[in-house]
Amino acid sequence: MIELQNLSAFEAEVERWFVEVEKAAGEAAVGLARVAFDYILENSPQYSGDFVANWKVGTSAGPEFTPDVFGKAALRSPFSRGSSPAIAYAQANANWPTPNLGQSIYIYNNAAHDEPYAIKIEQGQITFRPENEGAEAPVRKAALTVGYQYANIGPVQLDGLRKAEL
Repeated sequence: MIELQNLSAFEAEVERWFVEVEKAAGEAAVGLARVAFDYILENSPQYSGDFVANWKVGTSAGPEFTPDVFGKAALRSPFSRGSSPAIAYAQANANWPTPNLGQSIYIYNNAAHDEPYAIKIEQGQITFRPENEGAEAPVRKAALTVGYQYANIGPVQLDGLRKAEL
Protein backbone atom coordinates (compact mmCIF):
# COMPACT_ATOMS: atom_id res chain seq x y z
CA MET A 1 0.00 0.00 0.00
CA ILE A 2 2.87 2.36 0.77
CA GLU A 3 4.33 1.73 -2.68
CA LEU A 4 1.07 2.79 -4.38
CA GLN A 5 0.98 5.99 -2.34
CA ASN A 6 4.58 6.75 -3.32
CA LEU A 7 3.76 6.03 -6.95
CA SER A 8 0.76 8.38 -6.82
CA ALA A 9 2.86 11.12 -5.25
CA PHE A 10 5.55 10.58 -7.89
CA GLU A 11 2.98 10.75 -10.72
CA ALA A 12 1.53 13.96 -9.28
CA GLU A 13 5.02 15.49 -9.05
CA VAL A 14 5.80 14.52 -12.65
CA GLU A 15 2.50 16.03 -13.79
CA ARG A 16 3.29 19.32 -11.97
CA TRP A 17 6.73 19.32 -13.61
CA PHE A 18 5.20 18.91 -17.09
CA VAL A 19 2.80 21.80 -16.42
CA GLU A 20 5.74 24.02 -15.37
CA VAL A 21 7.78 23.00 -18.43
CA GLU A 22 4.88 23.80 -20.77
CA LYS A 23 4.39 27.17 -19.05
CA ALA A 24 8.10 28.00 -19.35
CA ALA A 25 8.18 26.95 -23.02
CA GLY A 26 5.12 29.09 -23.81
CA GLU A 27 6.64 32.11 -22.09
CA ALA A 28 9.93 31.57 -23.92
CA ALA A 29 8.09 31.35 -27.26
CA VAL A 30 6.45 34.73 -26.63
CA GLY A 31 9.86 36.05 -25.55
CA LEU A 32 11.42 34.88 -28.82
CA ALA A 33 8.63 36.61 -30.75
CA ARG A 34 9.23 39.80 -28.76
CA VAL A 35 12.95 39.71 -29.53
CA ALA A 36 12.20 39.21 -33.24
CA PHE A 37 9.57 41.99 -33.18
CA ASP A 38 12.02 44.45 -31.63
CA TYR A 39 14.65 43.54 -34.22
CA ILE A 40 12.15 44.05 -37.04
CA LEU A 41 11.09 47.45 -35.67
CA GLU A 42 14.66 48.67 -35.20
CA ASN A 43 15.77 47.53 -38.66
CA SER A 44 12.79 48.41 -40.85
CA PRO A 45 13.09 51.42 -43.15
CA GLN A 46 11.31 54.63 -42.18
CA TYR A 47 10.34 57.86 -43.84
CA SER A 48 6.81 58.80 -42.72
CA GLY A 49 6.88 56.14 -40.00
CA ASP A 50 3.80 54.35 -41.37
CA PHE A 51 5.61 51.15 -42.30
CA VAL A 52 7.20 50.65 -38.88
CA ALA A 53 4.10 51.81 -37.00
CA ASN A 54 2.03 49.23 -38.86
CA TRP A 55 3.93 46.18 -37.67
CA LYS A 56 1.33 44.14 -35.80
CA VAL A 57 1.39 41.14 -33.46
CA GLY A 58 -1.46 38.76 -32.85
CA THR A 59 -2.72 35.21 -32.90
CA SER A 60 -3.97 35.72 -36.45
CA ALA A 61 -2.73 37.88 -39.30
CA GLY A 62 -5.55 40.36 -39.86
CA PRO A 63 -6.07 42.81 -42.72
CA GLU A 64 -6.02 46.01 -40.66
CA PHE A 65 -3.84 48.90 -41.73
CA THR A 66 -3.75 52.31 -40.06
CA PRO A 67 -2.73 54.78 -42.76
CA ASP A 68 -0.82 57.93 -41.92
CA VAL A 69 -0.64 57.17 -38.17
CA PHE A 70 1.54 60.20 -37.49
CA GLY A 71 -0.33 62.70 -39.64
CA LYS A 72 1.13 65.11 -42.15
CA ALA A 73 3.54 66.54 -39.57
CA ALA A 74 5.73 63.50 -40.03
CA LEU A 75 6.50 64.54 -43.57
CA ARG A 76 8.10 67.78 -42.34
CA SER A 77 10.75 65.84 -40.49
CA PRO A 78 11.37 62.45 -42.15
CA PHE A 79 12.35 59.48 -40.04
CA SER A 80 15.10 56.99 -40.72
CA ARG A 81 15.69 53.41 -39.65
CA GLY A 82 15.65 53.17 -35.86
CA SER A 83 13.67 56.39 -35.25
CA SER A 84 11.72 55.93 -32.05
CA PRO A 85 8.20 57.44 -32.55
CA ALA A 86 6.99 54.74 -34.97
CA ILE A 87 8.77 52.01 -32.99
CA ALA A 88 7.09 53.14 -29.76
CA TYR A 89 3.71 53.23 -31.52
CA ALA A 90 4.08 49.66 -32.82
CA GLN A 91 5.27 48.39 -29.44
CA ALA A 92 2.39 50.07 -27.63
CA ASN A 93 -0.15 48.56 -30.03
CA ALA A 94 1.24 45.03 -30.19
CA ASN A 95 -1.38 42.48 -29.17
CA TRP A 96 0.74 39.94 -27.30
CA PRO A 97 -1.00 36.66 -26.59
CA THR A 98 -1.01 34.91 -23.25
CA PRO A 99 1.82 32.37 -23.40
CA ASN A 100 0.32 29.11 -24.58
CA LEU A 101 2.54 26.39 -25.96
CA GLY A 102 1.46 25.48 -29.46
CA GLN A 103 -0.32 28.76 -30.25
CA SER A 104 0.90 30.63 -33.33
CA ILE A 105 2.12 34.20 -32.98
CA TYR A 106 1.97 36.31 -36.12
CA ILE A 107 4.12 39.36 -36.81
CA TYR A 108 2.81 41.07 -39.93
CA ASN A 109 2.58 44.35 -41.79
CA ASN A 110 -0.13 45.45 -44.21
CA ALA A 111 1.26 48.91 -44.93
CA ALA A 112 0.18 50.35 -48.26
CA HIS A 113 0.25 53.57 -50.19
CA ASP A 114 -0.74 53.05 -53.82
CA GLU A 115 -0.31 49.31 -53.19
CA PRO A 116 0.86 47.04 -50.37
CA TYR A 117 4.62 47.37 -50.14
CA ALA A 118 5.74 45.30 -47.14
CA ILE A 119 6.47 42.32 -49.38
CA LYS A 120 8.50 44.54 -51.71
CA ILE A 121 10.61 45.72 -48.76
CA GLU A 122 11.07 42.13 -47.63
CA GLN A 123 12.12 41.02 -51.11
CA GLY A 124 14.49 43.96 -51.65
CA GLN A 125 12.46 45.42 -54.52
CA ILE A 126 12.49 49.01 -53.24
CA THR A 127 15.31 51.51 -53.60
CA PHE A 128 15.87 53.18 -50.24
CA ARG A 129 17.11 56.64 -49.36
CA PRO A 130 20.68 56.68 -47.97
CA GLU A 131 19.49 56.80 -44.33
CA ASN A 132 17.64 53.49 -44.86
CA GLU A 133 20.21 51.73 -47.00
CA GLY A 134 20.37 48.01 -46.17
CA ALA A 135 16.90 47.96 -44.58
CA GLU A 136 15.47 45.33 -46.90
CA ALA A 137 14.27 41.95 -45.59
CA PRO A 138 13.77 42.92 -41.92
CA VAL A 139 11.78 39.74 -41.21
CA ARG A 140 14.31 37.39 -42.81
CA LYS A 141 17.15 39.16 -41.01
CA ALA A 142 15.25 38.96 -37.70
CA ALA A 143 14.65 35.22 -38.17
CA LEU A 144 18.33 34.62 -38.92
CA THR A 145 19.55 36.80 -36.05
CA VAL A 146 17.17 35.37 -33.45
CA GLY A 147 17.80 31.85 -34.72
CA TYR A 148 21.53 32.32 -34.36
CA GLN A 149 21.30 34.10 -31.00
CA TYR A 150 19.03 31.43 -29.52
CA ALA A 151 20.29 28.31 -31.30
CA ASN A 152 20.95 26.84 -27.86
CA ILE A 153 18.79 27.93 -24.98
CA GLY A 154 20.20 27.29 -21.55
CA PRO A 155 18.83 28.31 -18.15
CA VAL A 156 20.06 31.92 -18.42
CA GLN A 157 18.58 32.43 -21.91
CA LEU A 158 15.33 30.73 -20.88
CA ASP A 159 15.01 33.01 -17.86
CA GLY A 160 15.65 36.08 -20.02
CA LEU A 161 13.10 35.04 -22.64
CA ARG A 162 10.48 34.31 -20.01
CA LYS A 163 10.94 37.85 -18.67
CA ALA A 164 11.16 39.58 -22.08
CA GLU A 165 9.09 42.73 -22.17
CA LEU A 166 8.53 45.42 -24.75
